[in-house]
Amino acid sequence: MPKLRTKMQVEDRGPGFQQLIADLAGAELTVGVHGEEGARQHPDAPEMTVAEVMAMHELGIGGQKERSWLRKFLDTNEQRYVDMAKRAMQDILRGASRKKATEHIGYVITDEMRGNIVDGKIQPALAPSTVEKKGHATPLLASAAGVNAITFRLKLRQIKSVSREGGAREALRKK
Repeated sequence: MPKLRTKMQVEDRGPGFQQLIADLAGAELTVGVHGEEGARQHPDAPEMTVAEVMAMHELGIGGQKERSWLRKFLDTNEQRYVDMAKRAMQDILRGASRKKATEHIGYVITDEMRGNIVDGKIQPALAPSTVEKKGHATPLLASAAGVNAITFRLKLRQIKSVSREGGAREALRKK
């Protein structure tokens, strides 16, 4: 699953600042079809899971045309989300909750990714025969199972301790 990563250069302003940087480094956000949502049986293809159907469309396999709902969307919006992550880091440095700031990004990306599908922005368009069969011209929307399965997951690492000599990298441990 693609991960949005950003780097920023920081000036060492003492142990308190290093602690904040360690806090920022300990967040991992993924957006897409995850675990339980993806493992559900797809209503339009009972022999497959929602994740399998969405992957077939994303990658253009199994006789499906490639209708990238994840990669193309993230590629198109990457800079905007990097800027959003930088603003979240600044908010955290000013005292905002790391969890809330990162969750906000997850909610925004999830909502916009779902909206991209619902608004019919996924290409290529459906064949006329498919439109006639389904009764609409919006790819990936027949049952809404795939759209509803798009969520985000956030993993936060707890900080053990940070010393000026040890650095933030060694202070992180997975929660």
